[in-house]
Amino acid sequence: MTLPTDPRCGPEGSAEGIRLAKYWLGQIKKADNLQARYVKRGRAIERRYRDERNRSEEEGQRRANYLWANTQQILPALYGKVPLPIAERRFGDKDPVGRAAAQIIERALRNDMESDQFNDSVSCAVLDYLLAGRGVCWVRYEPQFEQGTSIPAYGQSDVADEQGDIEDTEDEETPSDEHLEDTGDRLLKESCPIDYIQWEDIYFFPAKARTWAEVRAIGKRLYMSKDELKEWFGSSIGKGIPLQRDDKARREGKNPDDIFDDKGHVYEIWDKDNREVIWVADGYQFLAGVIEDPLELEHFWPIPKPLIANSTNTSMIPIPFYIQYQDQARQIDELTQRISQNVKATKVAGVYNATMESIARVLDESVENELIPEMKWSRFMEGNGGFGGNISLFPIETVAKTLEVLVPAKEAAIREMDRLTGITDILRGASSPDGRETLGGQRLKNTAGKSRLRDQQDDVAEFCRGIVRIKAEIMAKHFSSRALIDMSGALYEEGLGAGDVMALKAGYVSDQVPAVPQALPAPATSPTGLPSASPGGGSNIVPMPGVEQPQPAELKLLAALQRISAAIRLLRDDYARGFRIDIEVDSTLVMDEEADKEARNEFIKSITVFLGEAGKLAMANPAIVPLLGKLLQFTVRGYRVGRDLEMAIEEFCEQAEQQAKAAASQPKPPSPEQVKAHAEQVKGQNALVQQQLDTKARLAEIAAEDRSNQADIQKTAMEIEMEKMRGEIEQLKALIDLKKIQADSMRPIHAAI
Repeated sequence: MTLPTDPRCGPEGSAEGIRLAKYWLGQIKKADNLQARYVKRGRAIERRYRDERNRSEEEGQRRANYLWANTQQILPALYGKVPLPIAERRFGDKDPVGRAAAQIIERALRNDMESDQFNDSVSCAVLDYLLAGRGVCWVRYEPQFEQGTSIPAYGQSDVADEQGDIEDTEDEETPSDEHLEDTGDRLLKESCPIDYIQWEDIYFFPAKARTWAEVRAIGKRLYMSKDELKEWFGSSIGKGIPLQRDDKARREGKNPDDIFDDKGHVYEIWDKDNREVIWVADGYQFLAGVIEDPLELEHFWPIPKPLIANSTNTSMIPIPFYIQYQDQARQIDELTQRISQNVKATKVAGVYNATMESIARVLDESVENELIPEMKWSRFMEGNGGFGGNISLFPIETVAKTLEVLVPAKEAAIREMDRLTGITDILRGASSPDGRETLGGQRLKNTAGKSRLRDQQDDVAEFCRGIVRIKAEIMAKHFSSRALIDMSGALYEEGLGAGDVMALKAGYVSDQVPAVPQALPAPATSPTGLPSASPGGGSNIVPMPGVEQPQPAELKLLAALQRISAAIRLLRDDYARGFRIDIEVDSTLVMDEEADKEARNEFIKSITVFLGEAGKLAMANPAIVPLLGKLLQFTVRGYRVGRDLEMAIEEFCEQAEQQAKAAASQPKPPSPEQVKAHAEQVKGQNALVQQQLDTKARLAEIAAEDRSNQADIQKTAMEIEMEKMRGEIEQLKALIDLKKIQADSMRPIHAAI
């Protein structure tokens, strides 16, 4: 795709374009001059790391490449694996739309990172950070049917030989957007590749910027072939940009006469103040291209804060880590060379009396268990003193004493270097030579080593997070809704498929077609502004004549599509997305398997204990369930291994809260204490009733006894009365008898009268 035409570009451009090109080329030259010493150092360090020596140097020198060893030790401690993007609701609130949007962008990021060269690019950047002191990655937006808005860092070669071009594309027309539309081409795939930028090819402006906050523009150097120049800037401008000898290829040892090394040196500059991208080229006094804010990013630049070694508040030019211990490394090389020379000298060597030919035969390697005749025996033994008088051996004892000094000196230099670099024995996998080092001692060494690397680890983690956030912003702004839905599987998450959407289209006509993700139906909202659970048959659903009204299942499908639509709109909205969704990455470090197992076991144990206690509290008081749910979510967020379970636990808490509310509307069952108290009360009441019954029975018994006693008294009284009456009767009878006797006694008297 050819860049849009700007009246300031090319030979026919305005005077403003010429001045602008001169200004930026001057800034680039100033930056090159300021960092010339740094570039020279960086190249030398890379050669040292690669141990680039000629054959004679390799044969005559002995080195201990601790730069390579230290880098290989530190590199996996800073970046051991590709981090997983994590998108969450910023404050973990009950926000269904925010949760759906976070899930869509997180899955889309994970899907794209499988093919965006993230691991290769970041690994190269971290290696540059450890060697030259600067690591940079560049994020691009790349639709499949056209080139992106930023030129890739890698280039291609012209198809040419000594006679000229083999495939001349000078007169070929570059396909335009209109041509793509006419042929029916469409957007097939979108991606955000991560480009590694070589540490020499990145620029920060102004050249004397002291901190990242003072940087107002960034740039990268591109090596473009003649065909690429014509393709990007058009035939007129592309032909006018001169090809330069590729010094990068020459440094790599390629043939300087090779025609494929001729490239145009183009600089792509992102000016934050004017929010435009500018292209200039070496040897070309005009602007090559200008476009306005192609990605519309919040911070404009498509790169995170670079990795810069040993940066200070006075300069952004890095100081490579190797510079801090280069004297110790050189001393180790010198001691290694001396030890090697002394080891070579540690051998049996000397001179002998040439007249004693038998001595030479004795020292012959082929002589074994053999006696050599000596014809001048008397002279050999008496005059010359035998072997001792005819041989003088090299003094090996002196060499051995020298080695006894050199070897400890080298070990001391290594220890001094380790103290400077922070690499401890535990990082090297070594322990106490006698094997008696304690576990506490090893942990102390490990902790000390990691603390020295903590700042660097944090810088790399922040670097990766910055890349992922830029990718997320590009996806949210420029990816089509269909791409986001397909990459995240949002339809399947809602339990839907393409067939469901097609079936919905077949039955209903909507002013917003659900099957087209860019124009999903607007969700019905509640008074709070959040989507309601059901669309409710809003005005956007118009039934076709003769078609039945939507059924509950179809309304559920529409509600799911509306939730997806609301989530997509949230991702498009810069302001809302920034406040409602937080994008992070997990650790870039390789976790120890045993530590991972311990973390998982601790997580399961902690959650199990909590659920057991929470269940008892919830049964006693259902009103405490919401608080218990918040406590459970707070606990889960403290464990990295619980991230994947957080959504399931959140749904569990919501269901538990709903069940608690439903239970609260029902008659509250008595608690065990209440049941016990009621039983005690009933028992007391029963005892009181029994006591009352016993009292009544006793009273009745007493009354009966009283009645019985009264009856006895009455009976006794009656008996007494009867006895009295009988006495009286007896008295009457006696009186009668007496009267009768008296009468009888008087009868003779009367008779006499």
